[in-house]
Amino acid sequence: MQPHTLVRHTLLALIGWLALALAGTARADHGRIYLPLVQRAPQVEPIIFASQLGADGAPLDAGYSFAYGISRIYAIVDVGGAEGFFWRVEWDFPGGTTALDCRRDNPDNQCPITNSAIRFTPLLHYPSGQPLAQGVYRLRFYLNDVLYQAGIAEIR
Repeated sequence: MQPHTLVRHTLLALIGWLALALAGTARADHGRIYLPLVQRAPQVEPIIFASQLGADGAPLDAGYSFAYGISRIYAIVDVGGAEGFFWRVEWDFPGGTTALDCRRDNPDNQCPITNSAIRFTPLLHYPSGQPLAQGVYRLRFYLNDVLYQAGIAEIR
């Protein structure tokens, strides 16, 4: 068999296999073929905690364990590729739970997300400024009601 004939037969076999594979996932409707939507998942970096942020929003004392006496705890969540997604965060803390949902509470006008890369810095604190209680603080970060990242910090 000639090399160009072998290439031609291989290409025809691949095309036939591809057609069969697509026929299994595609749906025909009135002469139209609908292919499945393939979409890249957003990238959500691991959550970082801090009790202070710099002017640029970077954590000044990043960690997962803090000494008693801090009055604020930030969760830093870097997100990419989530344009059009709705976000929600849920905090569990000693004595309670709270949630911030962009569809209900839209503090930064990012609902849905419009940037290709964004940093969220949800903050937990008492309005009076008193120190946060000792114990475990857990944050869950959701996009379109799907859990993408969770993190735990402790005040000891």
